[in-house]
Amino acid sequence: MSKIIPIRPIDRKRLDSLQDRADNPLTHDNIGYVHTVLAQCFLPYRDPKTTHWRRKNGRYSIILTAGVFDAADDSDELIQLGLPYGAKPRLFQSYICTKAIKN
Repeated sequence: MSKIIPIRPIDRKRLDSLQDRADNPLTHDNIGYVHTVLAQCFLPYRDPKTTHWRRKNGRYSIILTAGVFDAADDSDELIQLGLPYGAKPRLFQSYICTKAIKN
C-alpha cells in the first residue's frame, strides 16, 4: 500500500522550479552576476551592531560605513542609520551587480 505525503506549497513551488530548470536550458536572461570582490566579501548576514563593518578575504576587502539622516526641516538633529544586513540586502546586491553587467 502506497502512502501519499502532502507537500507544502513552498515545496511544490521549489519542485516545479527544479523541473522547469531541468526541462529548459539557461539563457542570458537567466544568469546572474556578482563581482569577484563582492562574492568573497559580501554584506553581513546578521546585524553587526556597529556603524562600521569590514570583511577581508585575501587581497580583497569591503568596508561599509552607516550614514545619517536629517531628522526634520526645522531641527539640526541627525539620525544615525544602521548597516544593511540579512538575506534581502544580499539579494538586492546580487540583483544590482547583474543589472550593471547586463546594461
